[in-house]
Amino acid sequence: MRIVHPLGAAALALCLLCAPAQAKGKKGKPGPNCHSEFKGQIIFDTKAFPRKFKTGKKCVKYMKPRAANTKFHRSPSLDWNLHVFIFFEEAIGGDEFSIHYYKLEGDKQTFVTEDNHNINPELNTFFAQITLSEDEFEVGPTYEARAVRNIGGDDKIYARKKFSLLEAKKKGKRKKK
Repeated sequence: MRIVHPLGAAALALCLLCAPAQAKGKKGKPGPNCHSEFKGQIIFDTKAFPRKFKTGKKCVKYMKPRAANTKFHRSPSLDWNLHVFIFFEEAIGGDEFSIHYYKLEGDKQTFVTEDNHNINPELNTFFAQITLSEDEFEVGPTYEARAVRNIGGDDKIYARKKFSLLEAKKKGKRKKK
């Protein structure tokens, strides 16, 4: 597995923009907060995430359908090129973390691979572009991605996501007029 180009530094700007937005109203209740809405989740998408959102409400609206998506099609390169956005349970507190990938089969889980990433210890979000290689992943099984940090020999899980990988979408035939 390889990282194409991490965008972790830009996550700080997004983190700040996803802070609670003040809703207009008599009581001044805070609007939705993207981090609190998706805390502990990893979100994958085949398209790049916006670099910033004007409000937390817009971030939540954008992320909700993507958070629900669990199936991803292979790219023409035969690998799965995905964008990942991680909302950690809490700030990592260290300068690196890993994404561990497991293949799930009933009660059995098999470690597949891991990606290591550098991060600002104070951030509670991270996003990057990743490639899941056909050499390590296959169509069909359920996988789980876990954002973890090793603390004293034990892996602490900060976020997770179950997902499946599919073949490339077939291009539809155009109807003749």
